[in-house]
Amino acid sequence: MLRHLLNLECSILDPTESEDARYGDDVETYVDTTGKLYKCRLDSTKEMEYEVNRDTRKTMFRLFLGPEAYGHIDARSRVVIDSITYEVFGEPNSAPRRNRIDHLEVKLRILEG
Repeated sequence: MLRHLLNLECSILDPTESEDARYGDDVETYVDTTGKLYKCRLDSTKEMEYEVNRDTRKTMFRLFLGPEAYGHIDARSRVVIDSITYEVFGEPNSAPRRNRIDHLEVKLRILEG
């Protein structure tokens, strides 16, 4: 992948289980376990409109990451780009080039932001 296409930076959040003191239930919280910013590119891929008491638009995104993110992101991760939190939708796909990983492609949807 051409490095000049990765024009954004993102952080990857991983789920950790913590105990809720009030009820004793396990609650997943998401934290940045690596402390790294990864170079990335974000493209909009699909918009779906559906009606639930009003019109709502749901957009899917495709995130491209360099090979240094391999092993740090999975289907349970979340990604933060420009203060917007995205949820990983499905397993990330690695794109091989010869005998190494060239880049990762990850489907995302907006969670909050």
